Amino acid sequence: MRGVHRGRLELDGRRAPVSTAAVAERWADYADGTRGDHFAWWCEAYCVQSIGAFAGLPLILEPFQTEFFAEALAVDGNGLPFWTSILFVLPRKNGKTTGLSAFASYHAAEDDGSPEVLLAAASDKQADRLFEGCVRFVRQSEYLASLFHVRDYVGEIARVDGGASILRMSSKAETLHGYNPSLVVADELAQWHAPSLRKAWAALTTGGGARAATQLFSITVEAAAEEREDSILGRLVDANEEHGVVERVDALTISRNFDARVLVYRYSAPAKRRHDSVSLFKRANPASWITEEYLAKQQANPELEDADFLQLHGCVSASSREAFLSRDEWGACAAPERFLPGARPGFRIPTGERTEADPFGASGTKATGRRRRGCIGWDGSHTYDTTVIAFASTAPDGLVDVDARIYSVRQDAPHHVLHEGGRILMPEVEEDVVDLFGEYRVRRAGFDPRFLSRSAEVLEVRLPEESLVVVEPTSKHMRDALAAFHRGVKDGRVRHPGDRAMAAHVGATKAQRDDRGWIVRKRRHSRPIDAVPAMAVAVWLEQLAGKRSVYNRRGLTVIGGDG
Repeated sequence: MRGVHRGRLELDGRRAPVSTAAVAERWADYADGTRGDHFAWWCEAYCVQSIGAFAGLPLILEPFQTEFFAEALAVDGNGLPFWTSILFVLPRKNGKTTGLSAFASYHAAEDDGSPEVLLAAASDKQADRLFEGCVRFVRQSEYLASLFHVRDYVGEIARVDGGASILRMSSKAETLHGYNPSLVVADELAQWHAPSLRKAWAALTTGGGARAATQLFSITVEAAAEEREDSILGRLVDANEEHGVVERVDALTISRNFDARVLVYRYSAPAKRRHDSVSLFKRANPASWITEEYLAKQQANPELEDADFLQLHGCVSASSREAFLSRDEWGACAAPERFLPGARPGFRIPTGERTEADPFGASGTKATGRRRRGCIGWDGSHTYDTTVIAFASTAPDGLVDVDARIYSVRQDAPHHVLHEGGRILMPEVEEDVVDLFGEYRVRRAGFDPRFLSRSAEVLEVRLPEESLVVVEPTSKHMRDALAAFHRGVKDGRVRHPGDRAMAAHVGATKAQRDDRGWIVRKRRHSRPIDAVPAMAVAVWLEQLAGKRSVYNRRGLTVIGGDG
């Protein structure tokens, strides 16, 4: 492996500038060297730009790029890459694609062992941008043109000696197997949220098994708030910051997970609103050509939605105007310290109330004394989507604690319990509800009768009278439930355990409000939202509990219709 910096530059006899240690040597505490200096020199020597004001000029890495690549290209004592997976989160137009196109070309030209570079993205068009970036560098440089042969028609750049190749990959998972990459470059990871792209990601990240060291470089802007919790990007960033060593320098957060060998550089503006000072957004845009004047123009652009400006130009995950609840609003109500993990996934025990028993009876013990009262909301389907049990109870401080257990038949749908075979195992769900009645003083249980009528018949036999409440999905009372839930979250009167699956359902919910109240819908067909109506019904019933209702009847309570 050529071009390793171990306190000095080893550049095969070629002259290269020495980088500033203060910028480029974060790696010195844990690695034996870096190829970052060699790569920076190689870019200036062999990469000629071809777009806009920079056309015809050599590619000179900016300080923030030099800093990033110095650490991303750290090596161990054997000269092998220290980091396995590297993610760079940066606002648009800061040179992400150009830098990674140059690195893909560098890797294919300079690495030993028959390098194989795969260029992938959420769409074939986006992958083509990376490929065309490499092609332009090859065609603009006499040295690279002599080293590579471009085969546009098959999406391949091959080294003339047969020793390396750069391949433009389709976004279809079935076409990604059978490769043995030494480097994978994934563009705009924020867009990798469809189930098919999750399969593609799995294929790409498991393809280098025969190599001593394969690296995965991902570049992206931040994800939209409604997609972040259940996205590959959100999970990667959050897990790395939770389990790794975190360093924050102004608008840059660096997380290093030494066990998993994952490095994340993430720029994010310290701003919450679109019209915050433009200087705050500039701090997240380190490229010299992104000026405050440019950002001010984008900020004033009436065709750009607030959430889009925050996401694209500040790497701030913001909710669109269609969101039922914003990510910040939902996150502000998280209180994980109030919920102890139960023996079964997806339902936690509110602290200070019950410390022995699982709410679903899985622990086999029961707490003594007065049981906490609460209400159940139940929503979902038997097949494609999810089924959700939500439980809401009023804490001694007057706030409503709500939790949920989510059942799914699809691995890609946010869930706590996965049922194989394409159908929700309703007897298991019913037993969980019965156990919940046994552990708590359940005052009411509300459900959607479209898919749960059989379960209601089973439960009616086993549960106390006047416990079941039918809530029609299009009824006034469902709108009342959504309104109560929405108000409770906005006012900070609802608490939840900060669960990722629950947050994904909330983020996937778009809504509109008319004179009659809220109507909620999915943002995407593949993203379930069943936890939202389930939690809304549970919270609403808990707020109504104890109040006399004209709808109460002996046995089954029906709340529905338009009246």
